[in-house]
Amino acid sequence: MQEREIAATGIKSLKVRYNSVFGYFIEVTKSNLASVPGHYTRKQTTVGGERFITPELKEMEAKFSAPMSAPEISSTNFSKSYAKKRYANLDRFNEPRKRLRFSMFLCAGGNGAAFQLLPAN
Repeated sequence: MQEREIAATGIKSLKVRYNSVFGYFIEVTKSNLASVPGHYTRKQTTVGGERFITPELKEMEAKFSAPMSAPEISSTNFSKSYAKKRYANLDRFNEPRKRLRFSMFLCAGGNGAAFQLLPAN
């Protein structure tokens, strides 16, 4: 798109950029402001020039931002499903650990010394 706009306007310093605050915009330096076409809508003034938008840029931004807002991609859904899978088999590791602690307790004569070796869970 940038090359097409440069060819159409003759502005060699024209740049198509994106930021999270304004979305997609066309940046033109101050020295080339006289060459800006009438269908560009001014969005912001910067130190070195101006930022503009066009209807085509608005459509492009809507097309790119729509898939990101889908609920199935949310990070909370991913976190919950990951945690569920990750900790589903946790009990299979805790049971042998409990048996080991109990056998150590019996070997120590039941005085509780074995409980200091393995942390309680």
